[in-house]
Amino acid sequence: MALNTLVVDDSSVMRSIIIKTLKLSGLPLGDIWEAKNGEEGLRIIQDKWIDLALIDIHMPVMDGEEMLTRLRENDQYENLPVIVVSSESAPGKIEKMLKLGATFIHKPFTPEILKEVIVAVTGVNNENIESTVRTFEDLCFMYQEPELKDAQKNLPLEAASEVKYRSDDFTGKLLIETRGGLSPAIATNILSNDDPSAQQKKDALGEIANIICGNIVPSLGGGGREYKIEPPRSLSKDDLLKEEGQEEPVAEITLNFNDGRVDIKLFVDGYSAAKEKKSD
Repeated sequence: MALNTLVVDDSSVMRSIIIKTLKLSGLPLGDIWEAKNGEEGLRIIQDKWIDLALIDIHMPVMDGEEMLTRLRENDQYENLPVIVVSSESAPGKIEKMLKLGATFIHKPFTPEILKEVIVAVTGVNNENIESTVRTFEDLCFMYQEPELKDAQKNLPLEAASEVKYRSDDFTGKLLIETRGGLSPAIATNILSNDDPSAQQKKDALGEIANIICGNIVPSLGGGGREYKIEPPRSLSKDDLLKEEGQEEPVAEITLNFNDGRVDIKLFVDGYSAAKEKKSD
């Protein structure tokens, strides 16, 4: 799952360094937002969907400690992963931030250190995405092509399957759509059957969706939660048209195999509604 990240530091140079280091870490990144103090940072968190915040301690207007305190006072953000990136060395100040649920990185730092800490607090890393590719390689003997061809971009939908999940904190679904003849190819390769039935095609795609969901979903919100994953359900084009535009995925990936394409989308319920409410 790509991380929408907020970087809060009064130094534009340090913000640039942190962002550069984030990009060098190899982690899957979404949107990156910047703020020069805690007050700006809180506004961005209220307006945007943020998965991770990296904040400084000493800033004008509102420092990092006050920003973090206000975050933890709001039930909506009490579990937001926060990493304090600071040159602070006073044990008392650091201890206050740790008690508020933050993790501490001392300046300077390397991409490797940053990646290690982010993976620890979010559970999100490249393996989440790579596990999707490996599922097709290991079960379907299908290997991704390096580039998506122009002809693959406008292929009509042929099949879709969704898997819903829920925990005490999250509900949502994972959706897989195939195009360009990949639905029968998936079933043929999984079942070693050159002429799979319509039901076998649905079942094969559903099993792929189930496995991918089981690999990705446990990392949501930093991991450590128990999830209930429901049986996969095949969707018709009419089903997808009814849902079109109702919500946005929090993460998505396109895989291209031969002349076909697979789109995988992860949804967290309430994401679009919260985003729309914040943008009003």
